[in-house]
Amino acid sequence: MNPRPWPRLAAALAGVAAAWPALLPHPVAVQAVSSALAGVLALAVTALVVRRAPRPAHCTRHAVGTLAVLLGGTALVWWRGVQVAHDASMAAPNPLTTLLVTALAVAGCLALAGLGVLVGRGARRLLTHPRRDATSGSPSDLRVNRWAHLGTGRGARRRAVPLLLVPGLALASCAPVVPRADAPARSTTGVEGRRWLGRGLDAQQVAAATGRPATAPARVYVGEHEAPDATSRAALAVARLQAVHALDRSVLVVAVPTGSGWVDPAATAASEVLHDGDVATVAVQYAAEPSWVGYLRGTGDAEGDALALLRAVRTAVDARPVQRRPRVLLFAESLGALATLRATPRGELDRLTDGGLWVGVPSDGRARLAELQRLDRAQVSLRHADDPVAAWSPALAVRPTRDWPQPWVPGLSAWQGLTDLMSAWWTPDGVGHRYTTELVDGWLRVTPATADPTSAPAARAVVAPLGEGVPPSA
Repeated sequence: MNPRPWPRLAAALAGVAAAWPALLPHPVAVQAVSSALAGVLALAVTALVVRRAPRPAHCTRHAVGTLAVLLGGTALVWWRGVQVAHDASMAAPNPLTTLLVTALAVAGCLALAGLGVLVGRGARRLLTHPRRDATSGSPSDLRVNRWAHLGTGRGARRRAVPLLLVPGLALASCAPVVPRADAPARSTTGVEGRRWLGRGLDAQQVAAATGRPATAPARVYVGEHEAPDATSRAALAVARLQAVHALDRSVLVVAVPTGSGWVDPAATAASEVLHDGDVATVAVQYAAEPSWVGYLRGTGDAEGDALALLRAVRTAVDARPVQRRPRVLLFAESLGALATLRATPRGELDRLTDGGLWVGVPSDGRARLAELQRLDRAQVSLRHADDPVAAWSPALAVRPTRDWPQPWVPGLSAWQGLTDLMSAWWTPDGVGHRYTTELVDGWLRVTPATADPTSAPAARAVVAPLGEGVPPSA
């Protein structure tokens, strides 16, 4: 068989495989982008392998074969989507919508491939030119690198300007932005901090939910730019806790935000209602970027802030008389949970806290969490079986992992997991990475001695609306 049609077939197969829902149904845009990227990648790699093969004699036959692969794959993807949607209690995908996704993916793949061809041709023309023979005046077969002539002649300098701008702009985009000393002041609490503080409950709301007298809960948030380093931010957080007499509460929750600084309002409200408002919650922002960006860049900043805050809070609590010390509890979700597990030395987390609620812990931190739970039964973990944040790991590219529930295929499982990650928040409550009413049961397991189980229905009623709306850029 002539090997030339393999690039198209490989692109079609890769696009279909990338669209296969592993854990969650995919939104139209996410599935189309994932399939288009996978298709153009397979097209490029296969084209390089078979680039010297002759052109096929029967182009129509090969085009029909590629179309059959696309249509058959689309049908299988739709069938799998119906299964996954049923398991997630979501509406089944429409066959026409699945066909539309395939069309969008094909269009995106062709557009990216065409753009790649244009860029490649432009780069070759920019970097090389035919040299004219001095005697005959005709172009010789020798190609000369234009970079060798950037320093000679006025025309060469004009050609050098756009070439040198490219790496210069790339370096400028990666350089940190240093504000001017005379720049106008801006709010340093951050968007997520202001949003979390603004959604806090008051004593009347808690009392109305439980039917009992309640105390006004206290919330303290320190933005990333309010202090220069982790130690200073932790000290500022403790100072604000002391200013509002938060250490006089029966429970003090240290909440470690996600990468964007987002603190789950449902988790905070659940603990406040269960304790009749006698709760203070403190959070310190360590970054203002989505968790997946922080994961790729490394969790160093998050680790430093989490550990500094826990130590500062424990020091302030231990300075009080034993009978007046609040219980120090930890709430950590997503990237914040992974950073906290990595930051705390073995045995120290058990000393710093009296219990913790760990939600959607990434796969890389599962072993450390299991070890912690063996030492302290008050450390409780919540994890959905279809939560890709808790199931995916970069190791899926080369080997199967314990947390990945689907059959493993080298490379493909990692790609499918990434697509699921982009879909993790576009689900109903209780599915994927959306945790709401189950947080109430989690807190009851963490604090059976202090939380009132009769308040659980009221807490669920308060928490349920907090999970609705547009997913945050956590």
